[in-house]
Amino acid sequence: MVSITKNGVPTHLLKMVLGHTEAMDTYGVYGHEFAGDLQNVANSTQNIFEQILKQK
Repeated sequence: MVSITKNGVPTHLLKMVLGHTEAMDTYGVYGHEFAGDLQNVANSTQNIFEQILKQK
């Protein structure tokens, strides 16, 4: 559940449903990498830098 909802459910709500405290490392313990996650990070990072460079 943690891995599937990581991009659509705010962390505080997920922790509430799971009964985790604020200090609990919910994603570190229960989160797993899905196919495409690293590519999504690379794409997002590239888009951010492109936006920064367009401003100059």
